Amino acid sequence: MNNKDVYPKTDFFNFLGEVDVERLITRVREIPDSLWSTGNNQHQNKGAALGSATHIIFRFIKDFNHVYDFEDRELWPEWSDDLSTLMHQAARSLGYENYKFPRIMLAKLPAGASIHPHIDNHASYYIHKIHIPLLTNTETLFHVAEEKMHMEVGKIIEVNNKKGHAVYNNGASDRIHLIFECYNQDDYNKPGK
Repeated sequence: MNNKDVYPKTDFFNFLGEVDVERLITRVREIPDSLWSTGNNQHQNKGAALGSATHIIFRFIKDFNHVYDFEDRELWPEWSDDLSTLMHQAARSLGYENYKFPRIMLAKLPAGASIHPHIDNHASYYIHKIHIPLLTNTETLFHVAEEKMHMEVGKIIEVNNKKGHAVYNNGASDRIHLIFECYNQDDYNKPGK
């Protein structure tokens, strides 16, 4: 896929498989509120659309003009074993062998909160945005353009973040997802770590 006119993102949602997330859920339940607050202060991508969502950042791009150039954050070594296996399965489901993950985070959307409709302006068309729900409720819906779905725990789901998307947590419990991006170096001849 060396032709830059090729549009590799899914139309709306793309189911990439299922993973065992029980160990990760146990760890996530033990995260203190103070860590969510600290992590959110480090989130370069926070904005009005994200509302009261909070984040714990494990890896992030160095700046928005270089979406393939990334750096690990302080917590990555502590969490990498539990997260890497899940992310590698997603990349293999995309058919990739030489891939990188430029952004990795946990995202919490509190009960009753929403992420307002928006388009990820500083995102690449050539990077896949992937969610793995860890804690959720049936009243939480993810919208991409005119399509919507409830993402179930342990499912690996790619979303098209270059279309308008939003999340509504109308349930009584918080929603927490592992969110990461993946690109194939062979397709786009990009450097990585």
